[in-house]
Amino acid sequence: MLHLSVRNNECCSHSVAPSMFVANRDFVFCRDIYREADVLELLCTSVTHDSVPETSSFVRANLIIAAWHLEQIGDDLKVVFIQQTDFRYC
Repeated sequence: MLHLSVRNNECCSHSVAPSMFVANRDFVFCRDIYREADVLELLCTSVTHDSVPETSSFVRANLIIAAWHLEQIGDDLKVVFIQQTDFRYC
């Protein structure tokens, strides 16, 4: 995973070669982390970045949104995860 610095966000690039039956995918996304007392939230979305251009080796997937909400409630941990991704099946 490649980490790129953009303002207060962290931008990342991740490539996946899942199997011989599915084309390779890559993602370029920014993520923000919010912390407050017993709550942690992680938010991600796709971006374009000059240092990670699209290549013919990978299909660029679009991470529309991914979000994790982790909250400590007494001895329990509440976890909420949502994701919407366009993997661009070609």
